[in-house]
Amino acid sequence: MTSLAEGPAERSPLLPSALRAGAGTRRSVRDWCVDAAVTLAALAIAAATLAGEYFTTARPAVGWLALDAAAGVLAPVALVFRRRRPVLVAVGLVAASAVARTAGFPAGAAAFGVALRCRTSTAVAVAALTACGALGDIVLRQDGIGGAPMIAVVALVCAATLMAGLFARARRDLVLALRERALRAEGDQRRRAEEARHGERVRIAREMHDALGHRISVISLHAGALAFRPDAPPEEVARSAEILRSASHAAMVELKDVIGVLRGRDAEPDGPRPTLAAVRALVEEARQAGDQVALDRFPDPADGVPEPVQRDAHRVVREGLTNARKHAPGLPVTVRIGRDGGGLRVTVENPLGPPSLPPPGGFGLVGLAERVELAGGRLEHGPRPDGTFRLSAWLPWDA
Repeated sequence: MTSLAEGPAERSPLLPSALRAGAGTRRSVRDWCVDAAVTLAALAIAAATLAGEYFTTARPAVGWLALDAAAGVLAPVALVFRRRRPVLVAVGLVAASAVARTAGFPAGAAAFGVALRCRTSTAVAVAALTACGALGDIVLRQDGIGGAPMIAVVALVCAATLMAGLFARARRDLVLALRERALRAEGDQRRRAEEARHGERVRIAREMHDALGHRISVISLHAGALAFRPDAPPEEVARSAEILRSASHAAMVELKDVIGVLRGRDAEPDGPRPTLAAVRALVEEARQAGDQVALDRFPDPADGVPEPVQRDAHRVVREGLTNARKHAPGLPVTVRIGRDGGGLRVTVENPLGPPSLPPPGGFGLVGLAERVELAGGRLEHGPRPDGTFRLSAWLPWDA
């Protein structure tokens, strides 16, 4: 996606250089056209002024006429540099306008540029100097002709030039502020999109771990047993093969359900839903796989346990059995589920296995703790002083 700062509208040559993205201090085509138009207008006004002075009966002295001619050529050329040195060019043209009438329009244009590009105090000072320069021309060249009306006209013209420049600057500042706000909003949107993608990746990893970790651990255990004992009796091989087939089928079903959830599918899953009844099936499956699992204090699913609580309890038991199979294979596991105050207590205990290097991953308990906390419960896990590892979750149950 093309960002706002890199869009064709922000690189258009019809924009001023101050509003173009990445243009820096280089003039745009629009700036050159404006400079050329202002220069040509100043030359035309200077030519008209000189023609009016030369063909009138009150023709000025040759010296004044030569000064006006020189200023009529140099002052418009000076306007080309007003973008880089606005104050310097404006002051020079104001000084020239005090003695040369042809420098009056260029001085006004330079004062407008100062109001557009500089601070307000500087713009007001330059506008005042412009008025003083125009009044100086009246005093020196016209012997004060016009009096108060002429002074009022000069003041109004200079004030109008100042206000026009300040208005144009305010509008440009507004456009820049809006563009900056749009760029910031676009950056925030990209960051939120990246966070959403990261969160979705974490969610996918967590769902895959929760759904497939238990089944794959069963498959790994029995596949390893078959590889370790190639001379096992046919009955035991057939039993292990059936367990592998059943676990693989269940893993495919759960994988299909997880993919459907991640795609936003609203249909009901094809396999059994994770409830308390599914916990019994989970324990029975672990027993068939050769694990020593004891189920104690199991509540009746008809007691009105909410479905979200049953689902979270199933996840706790599944994670506990998976960790016991990984870290303490062959050792007995005890699963307890029962009421505890205003909630449901789910506990999975097993003796600590022999010390070994930590396996890769280790995010199952992290994801489980987040799920339990989102449900308003508490999760505790770790070794106990009696030499057992305990995974205990309290889930709120408003019965």
